[in-house]
Amino acid sequence: MRLAFLNAKAAQSAVAVFEDYGYSAVQIGSDVITDCPILLGVPVVDKRVGLSEVERLDLYESPNTFGSMSGSPCTNRHLWTHRGEGDDSAPK
Repeated sequence: MRLAFLNAKAAQSAVAVFEDYGYSAVQIGSDVITDCPILLGVPVVDKRVGLSEVERLDLYESPNTFGSMSGSPCTNRHLWTHRGEGDDSAPK
């Protein structure tokens, strides 16, 4: 799973959270790539960092191999993008 945060500090906090749970996590700027399962990762990030800090969440078919998460069209699945209040591009 890959999470894009609004800032690098939130990303750094998320890396610490995933590592506390025994999962691998790599920070690249304000993005975090982890092998943590989505059903554990999202609630933990919500509780310890806050989903308001997540700008984008992507899922991958092979979460155990960082090398396979290169963004190939067949493995990359965009799940959610945070939209701020007053953002006219948000679905109605």
